[in-house]
Amino acid sequence: MKKITIYYEKGFYGRLRAVKIFADSLQVDLLKPGEEKTFECAENVNEIYAKMDWGKTDTLKVSTLFDGEKIILKSYFTINPLRNIGIMSLPFIWKK
Repeated sequence: MKKITIYYEKGFYGRLRAVKIFADSLQVDLLKPGEEKTFECAENVNEIYAKMDWGKTDTLKVSTLFDGEKIILKSYFTINPLRNIGIMSLPFIWKK
């Protein structure tokens, strides 16, 4: 099992909202802005992503991560209305 730490950095978009963290299609936890949690990913997990309401972030392949890695989920400002209503991926980036 890989242990992966995710830090949800405070930002403009969704600054008062928690995001749901998913491993493949299974919700594993919630993260509030400014919160950090460590997750154990089973060997068969392929990707992780975050969701807020009907929108979701880009996926992150677990195979590209090493055990104990810390990644940061950062929101950014966008004026693209398609992102805000979930047609495109949410305005978040994963930083290693």
